[in-house]
Amino acid sequence: MTISFISRLLISAIQLVVILSENYHFYLSLHLICKKTVMIKITFPDHSIREFEPGVTGLDIAKNISNSLAREVVAVSVNNEIWDASRPILTDASLVLHKFDTPEGKHAFWHSSAHLMAEALEALYPGIKFGIGPAIENGFYYDVDPGDGVVITEADLPRIEEKMVELGRKNSEYKREEIGKKDQGTKRPLYHLRLWKNGKDHRQGAQGGRGPVRRR
Repeated sequence: MTISFISRLLISAIQLVVILSENYHFYLSLHLICKKTVMIKITFPDHSIREFEPGVTGLDIAKNISNSLAREVVAVSVNNEIWDASRPILTDASLVLHKFDTPEGKHAFWHSSAHLMAEALEALYPGIKFGIGPAIENGFYYDVDPGDGVVITEADLPRIEEKMVELGRKNSEYKREEIGKKDQGTKRPLYHLRLWKNGKDHRQGAQGGRGPVRRR
């Protein structure tokens, strides 16, 4: 009786171990399946397609190709729309990498340079107000109001450029930010807000550069 009971107990224990082992492998497999990331497909200009994890940036993809390419990329086109190279790509998309020698690359670089100049002007002329500062065919500019009694002349340009160089060496990053209508009044400069309210907003959109501005 005792031996028979012990035998049945051992058999039951072995069966329990088998069941637990099978369940463990089942749940482990299920966990790995759930954990597996659904990749996105990126189509390049030559029609080749590569897969990446969602959230990859144009700069990440450039680095994946080569570090030397990544150093030259200043912006990207995602589904024919200019993006900054540090903006995450979340879905399947076509991608073009732009260097400075392309019209799109020049536009993005000069757009970021306008932001850098604005930062320099703010440091040199506290209280300065900004209008629009777009990239143009051969560079960039910014409409500004330096304040009552303050005049910026051509003689001030070397000082402004020197400040831009100083700030540029800090590798500051310009990040894209979505601004809802309700936040326009608190997050837009005064003159931007006036242009927006008058329906004359100069939309530079999400066409910033790769992040840190590099001088050329």
